[in-house]
Amino acid sequence: VWLSFFFYFLWFIKTKNTFRAFQLLFFGTTVISFTTLALFVGKFEKLAQQDYVQFLVEMKNPNEQYHVFYQRPESSIPLFYARQEQPNSPIQKNNDWLLYGETDKDVLIVCRNAQREQLEREVLDVIHLETRDDFHFFIRKATN
Repeated sequence: VWLSFFFYFLWFIKTKNTFRAFQLLFFGTTVISFTTLALFVGKFEKLAQQDYVQFLVEMKNPNEQYHVFYQRPESSIPLFYARQEQPNSPIQKNNDWLLYGETDKDVLIVCRNAQREQLEREVLDVIHLETRDDFHFFIRKATN
């Protein structure tokens, strides 16, 4: 498909219709880019996050609620799959209390291979639950 856009672009350039050629080039690039994104981004996201999502779905127990901490830049996955509530107070927006402070619920901690040793060194009361591919899952029991 992109090749046909490119050949039309060359034909328009040859016939001295450069405005039409660059319109076609822009349109063709846009169509190819969005089509590629629509077809492949979901698959890449599934490969990258599937184990994390699957673990949270398995841990979803109606009788128990957890705080979920993902040791990486913020993730929206707990909001969708772990019945995680948005933090209300300024204390809850700082994630240090989940790792070091008193908590009212158990804390599920998810980290990648690269952060595992650091997490086990810094947070002494974590219990390793399991490992799936690149993800390590820990629990920190409630202190209240």
